[in-house]
Amino acid sequence: MAISVRLDRKTEALLGRLARDGKRSKSEVIRDSIAMLALGARSTPGGRENAYARLAPYIGLVASDGGLLASGMKERMRQRIRARNFTDRTR
Repeated sequence: MAISVRLDRKTEALLGRLARDGKRSKSEVIRDSIAMLALGARSTPGGRENAYARLAPYIGLVASDGGLLASGMKERMRQRIRARNFTDRTR
């Protein structure tokens, strides 16, 4: 589909430079830019991605051994505190 867009000289120069440096057509640069804007529209207001969007590539990469990573943590923390307090007293 053909479309006509008016650009100021600065934007037109930037478009030409991006196309030339990337060895792409101006149309490709514009299409890619629109695609990037569309991805940004799914982010939070202000253009920043939300935490889930930033972490999505990493979610599910690590096995949690059945989700039992925190079991016994309270007792392990007590032992660490006792050990630290004991070494502080012996100094």
